[in-house]
Amino acid sequence: MNPHLGLGGDWTYHRIDFSDRFLRVHEAAARVDFAVTPNLFGAVATQWNNEDDEAIVNFRLNWIPTPGSDLFLVINQIADARVAPGPLCAPPCSASSSGASRSE
Repeated sequence: MNPHLGLGGDWTYHRIDFSDRFLRVHEAAARVDFAVTPNLFGAVATQWNNEDDEAIVNFRLNWIPTPGSDLFLVINQIADARVAPGPLCAPPCSASSSGASRSE
């Protein structure tokens, strides 16, 4: 894009065959790299897959006040990506005693 901003994304599909069944795994990822100055830069990365149904977000910030003295701030967050039951939950999700479920 430009020297201060970079974008990326990826989607992967795997079909794993077993003798009695098969497994379909979809993985999606996105990434934003940014640079405020040559001494202050970072990235935000996200990842999701349908088997765990979790969204993972990683934020990294790197500051170099003087050469050889880097300061890093890293924040990782994992969130349940399943749809919660309620007025915004449209089929195929349904409420159950253990939370939301989706049929496939």
